[in-house]
Amino acid sequence: MRTRDLAPLCLALATSLGSIACSSDPAPADAAPDAGALRDAPGGGTADSAADVGAPVSCLSGTACDIEPNSGCSGTNVCAYAFESDARTNECIAPGTGALGTACDANTDCASGFSCLFGFCTELCCPDTGSCTASTTCGTVDVMGTDFTDTLHVCLCDVGGSSCPPDHFCNPIGTGTRGTCLAQGACSRLMQDCPSGQGCYGSIRECAPPGTAAIGEACTNHPDCVPGAWCRGSGGSGQCASYCEVGGTDVCPAGFECTSFGDDEPNVGGCYPM
Repeated sequence: MRTRDLAPLCLALATSLGSIACSSDPAPADAAPDAGALRDAPGGGTADSAADVGAPVSCLSGTACDIEPNSGCSGTNVCAYAFESDARTNECIAPGTGALGTACDANTDCASGFSCLFGFCTELCCPDTGSCTASTTCGTVDVMGTDFTDTLHVCLCDVGGSSCPPDHFCNPIGTGTRGTCLAQGACSRLMQDCPSGQGCYGSIRECAPPGTAAIGEACTNHPDCVPGAWCRGSGGSGQCASYCEVGGTDVCPAGFECTSFGDDEPNVGGCYPM
């Protein structure tokens, strides 16, 4: 039975699963995830359970192991979130080093206590444990599999507020007022001031080895593109587009306009079709 990591998994509302649309940046930013159903978690000790997953022992139980409290794994392995086409499975992994809000491709990239969700190391929770970092609170999002919808408890922040730890910002889910905390990077997407051989990508401003896809060519993730470009679109059908300076002149090709990503680098946007 094959378990899928959630690196490219996203919140899906109108996504046909089998291939899940996903991205790492805020709306209307660098190919933001589709808005999912987001709800506050109930208070008290009775956790929600997703009807199509069965009746989990706790709000983060899976067929392989339980995330909170961490159980079902041997040795120093820990339980992280995973699912197959029709059920939440979870998986036992050797934890990595990725902290809250850092980019990831698989659960093994993230430190203990985090799962690779939406392309970032994300903190999951149960509403009766009060385990969320800083001033984030435990809420629920709907994650859609091929044959089921899983109601997953995630630590959520308030967009524009101060609920995230220092050096983090609240990345909105869709166009909502709540989101997940991402770690703030240090590079500039306009200046492309990363070390030699790397490009600056995404709203987390991550230095990463650059791809070779030129403007207008197909991409799946931001680092597939050459430095100075980002992957506009999702679900494996993206296209490399230019970063641009909001308010600048002649910054986008004809028929495109520079639209701010709305993140903490307010002068940076992307070229979107008019």
